[in-house]
Amino acid sequence: MSAPSNLSVLPSGRPSARFPVASAPSASLAHAEPSWRASAECQGATAAAFYPPSTTETREQRQRREGAARELCGRCRVREACLEYALFVQEPYGIWGGLNELERRRLLRRRAAS
Repeated sequence: MSAPSNLSVLPSGRPSARFPVASAPSASLAHAEPSWRASAECQGATAAAFYPPSTTETREQRQRREGAARELCGRCRVREACLEYALFVQEPYGIWGGLNELERRRLLRRRAAS
């Protein structure tokens, strides 16, 4: 089943009305995910630094955890592709491309306003 022309297709292959093709940075971005992910610095790294724990964490714990993730992102050659992918699929959790959830939402709002 193919997606109607006004819908984009998520990496899962399902159509998504949340991401109209006209507003997507690249219609093929979601499908390119596996190629950049193989070159990411975070491959093999523990996911604990990139995602919040299932229990409550203090501000200091969050800052340390996110700092460790951002350190890896800072030296990653595919950081921009990772960030653009997370923005495209509106990834709700974790550090992607060096930005956390709140920072990504702010960036999306700034882009939409300009």
